[in-house]
Amino acid sequence: MAFCFLGYGCGPATTWSTKVLSPNGDWLATAESQQWGGPGNDWDATTVYLRQVNSQLPPIEIFSVSHYFATIHMKMEWVTPTHLKVTYAPLKPGDQVGTNFRAIKCGDIAISVRELTIAEFHANQ
Repeated sequence: MAFCFLGYGCGPATTWSTKVLSPNGDWLATAESQQWGGPGNDWDATTVYLRQVNSQLPPIEIFSVSHYFATIHMKMEWVTPTHLKVTYAPLKPGDQVGTNFRAIKCGDIAISVRELTIAEFHANQ
């Protein structure tokens, strides 16, 4: 119990999150960075989910990356009502971002993902 009070090995802490509603209002894309901590099990990851707005079904994981810092640079945008574009970049030089999972389609939604350098990410803002 003392470990939890000291922040060791307890559930993840959310360090960043965002939401983007599709143009037609049918889908909600959410992303969150989470950080786990503890002796020998430090872990940082950012996950993107899709959820139909008028559905009782839980969100569906469509993309996940791990990284060294508490969060990464990420932007989600709806190109059309059926195309979600995700771009991301490391937070700082030296960060290594690794893809854990990537879907290319969810229901009728096409998903495109592109990794950028930090400079490219800021130039596209």
